[in-house]
Amino acid sequence: MGQLNFGMISIVLLALLVPTIQQAFKPVLIDDLNGIYEIFEKPELRISSLIDKSFQDQFEKHYNQNFGFRNIFVKVRNELDWRIFKKINASKVLAGKDDYLFERDYLYSYSGSNYIGDSAMHVKAQRLKSAARYFTDRSLPFLIVIAPGKGWYYPDHMPEPFVSRPQGKTNYDGLMDEFDQVGLNYIDFNKEFLNLKDSLGVLIYPKTGIHWSSYGASLAFDSIISYSEKHFNLQIPEHEVDGIDVLKTTITKGDNDLEKLMNLLIKMDNFKMIYPDYKVDKSVDKPKVLAIGDSFFYAIQKYAVKLFDLDYYYYYKLDKTMLDDSFTTDIDVWIDRYDMIILLATEAGIHSFPWGLLDDMDSTIEHKGIQMLKSDADNR
Repeated sequence: MGQLNFGMISIVLLALLVPTIQQAFKPVLIDDLNGIYEIFEKPELRISSLIDKSFQDQFEKHYNQNFGFRNIFVKVRNELDWRIFKKINASKVLAGKDDYLFERDYLYSYSGSNYIGDSAMHVKAQRLKSAARYFTDRSLPFLIVIAPGKGWYYPDHMPEPFVSRPQGKTNYDGLMDEFDQVGLNYIDFNKEFLNLKDSLGVLIYPKTGIHWSSYGASLAFDSIISYSEKHFNLQIPEHEVDGIDVLKTTITKGDNDLEKLMNLLIKMDNFKMIYPDYKVDKSVDKPKVLAIGDSFFYAIQKYAVKLFDLDYYYYYKLDKTMLDDSFTTDIDVWIDRYDMIILLATEAGIHSFPWGLLDDMDSTIEHKGIQMLKSDADNR
């Protein structure tokens, strides 16, 4: 009996000691958790913070976030919740038919439940047309790119209640109609990807990711190149695509970004994917291109930097904190510096597109430019 008690006490002490050693010395390298979360720093001990208990509160948060092997325990919990209950411990991530993963905003967008109205869409299109005219009158091509939405691509795989909910008018429908009426230069990859779905399927829109695949992004970029050469006479270095005939089992480069947010121990079942590359004639000068967009441009960026002298700025949801110090909304600087401007937004982000960019441009341009950007919409 004494030996049993000693053994039980030893196990308990070991269970307490091992995480403490890991927290203090980190002998075992453990990956960070994926996702965005607040970091609680270790508080500085002060008499005032002890008295008002802010030290205790902060220390408790810090310890709970940093005790030894915490990330492993989190993944074990997530794994059990997912495998047994199909519960996902990640904000806005939902599982549909056959474990296809979706982000909630894309489902709302597909359903039309976040439609902002015909008038708002008309104003967007008119202001974008005014901006495009301002640039093209000064020989600076201006191209709008609409990236696809996963709800549109996999409507039969959406979870309930979205899969059985009648689809209303969407922001995508409204803006494309307005673009056609005002005659804007744009590429609609939501439509183009649907046309390719029967032949390419999951290869261009992955099962456990929210963005287009690396292969899908390469096809989109190839279309942007062709459009720019045909409509804008943009001179782009000679290039060829390599690796499109190689299917790889290991899913990488963002093709499983929603799965990563789930922080599981065991990888989900996935399809083989394609990861192409570009071979480029480096003896030819690259055109100077400004791209402003949301996260869908990240997958294109690795190809674009090989053919463009690229400045890319992430302007999603008015998050200008991610813009570096060199970014300016001074239109005259753009005209002097660049050979083409690209604005890119996913279908699910159309309600906020172009994220206040035109307002920022208005604040930096001369009075004549302000009137040019606003007049068509305001005089309707």
